[in-house]
Amino acid sequence: MTPAHAFDTLAYARKLKAVGVDEAQAEAHAEAVRDAVTEGVATKADLDNGHTALRTDLENQISALKKDLENQISALRLEVKAQIAAAEKRQTLTVVTVGGLVVAAVKLIP
Repeated sequence: MTPAHAFDTLAYARKLKAVGVDEAQAEAHAEAVRDAVTEGVATKADLDNGHTALRTDLENQISALKKDLENQISALRLEVKAQIAAAEKRQTLTVVTVGGLVVAAVKLIP
């Protein structure tokens, strides 16, 4: 895994050599520091892969929510239609009953 702005081991080793550190020690030290600094650093590819996985997960969750909402809306539509039908039936019965009472009342009036 190489980060976008990698640790410059050559420049680091040169600085150590400039102050008197043995060349082999300077290079070994530079590599050790590079390994420590860059370990666990996410690369652009790591971030892109994570982004893709997150996007897929969110799309799946949104799709599931959409389907659930569509199912709930369909169920509510059926329930409302049933309630309207029941109300219409009650209204029809009320009109018939009131009409029957009016006819009976008219017949009773001399």
